[in-house]
Amino acid sequence: AFPASLNRSQVEVNESRCGRTSQHYCSSLSVSHIQAHHTGSYHCRYKPWTRKQRSIYVYVTDSQQPFVEAPGLRPHVLYMKVKEPLLIPCRVTDPKITATLVKLYTQVLTPDLMWDSKQGFTIKAPLINSTGLFHCRTIIDGVAYNSQTYYVHRPVNDITGVHLNTSKSVQTLKGEQLVLNCTATTKLNTRVNITWEYPGKTNKAGSSFKRLVKHSMHMMFYNVLTIKNLQHSDTGLYTCRVTTGEQSKQQNVTVMVHDRPFILLKPRNGSVMVAQAGQKSYKISAKLRAFPPPEVIWLKDGKVATRQCSR
Repeated sequence: AFPASLNRSQVEVNESRCGRTSQHYCSSLSVSHIQAHHTGSYHCRYKPWTRKQRSIYVYVTDSQQPFVEAPGLRPHVLYMKVKEPLLIPCRVTDPKITATLVKLYTQVLTPDLMWDSKQGFTIKAPLINSTGLFHCRTIIDGVAYNSQTYYVHRPVNDITGVHLNTSKSVQTLKGEQLVLNCTATTKLNTRVNITWEYPGKTNKAGSSFKRLVKHSMHMMFYNVLTIKNLQHSDTGLYTCRVTTGEQSKQQNVTVMVHDRPFILLKPRNGSVMVAQAGQKSYKISAKLRAFPPPEVIWLKDGKVATRQCSR
C-alpha cells in the first residue's frame, strides 16, 4: 500500500527469491517521477497473513513545496468533536521543517499543541475558539510558505424536544389513511436525522415528507409519515427517532386498526335493577366499547330520558 496521491502507473513491483534458502522472498517497489505530494507511509504486507506487515515513512523533500498538500482555492473542512483531539493535517516534506499554526485574522497559536511532521498539528483539547480558518506556516531561507487552508467546523448536536401530533393511542379503520407528524426542535446550526420505525416499514407501506423551518432562536424539523389504505397488519407501535451526533431522542404512539366499526354494550350490574321508592337517586351504568366514538342517548320506556335524569 502507498499514498493515495501516487498513480499506479508510476509504481513498479518486482518479486524474487533471495537469501540463503529457497524460502526467502524479496519484493522491491520502484516509483518513477516522485514528487513532494507523494510523501507518506508505504506498507509491505505478506498476503496469507494480513497482520504480518511493515511500513516506512518516506519524505520527498522539495525546497519549493515544504507542505505535502499545496494551498488550494478552497479550504478543506475539518469537523471538531467534543472531548476529542483535533488534527490539522499540514504534513511537511522534510522532518527538519518546523511550522507554526495560524488562525486567520487573529494570531499564531502555540498553547495546547503537539507537532508531528508526519501528521501535522494536534490540538489536544479544542475549545469553541478552535473553530474558524487555519493554516500552517514555515519559513525557509527567509521565504514564508503557507499550507492548505482548513476550515474547522463544530457541529451543534442539541435536540431540545421531539413531539408527535398525538399523545394518545390512535384508533382507525381498515382502508383509512394514517398521518403522523413528528416535530423536532433544535438549537441553531444543528442538523438531525429523523427516522420512523413501524410494522409496515419492511413492506414500504408508508411515505414520509420532510420540512425545515428556521426561526431566530431555534430550528424546527418536520417529518410526516403517511400510510394509505390501512390494513390490520399495520396495527402496532410507531416510533419517531431523532438523532444528531451521539444524541438521540424518540417518541412513540400505538396504532390500532379495526376491521370494521363495532359497538360492545352491556350493563354493569345485570339487566334487572331494584330501587326503593323515595330513594333520592339511583345510578345506572353500562360498559361500552365502540369505534368510531358513539353518541350515547339514554331512553326511558322507549323515549329519550327527561331532564329529571342526569347523565
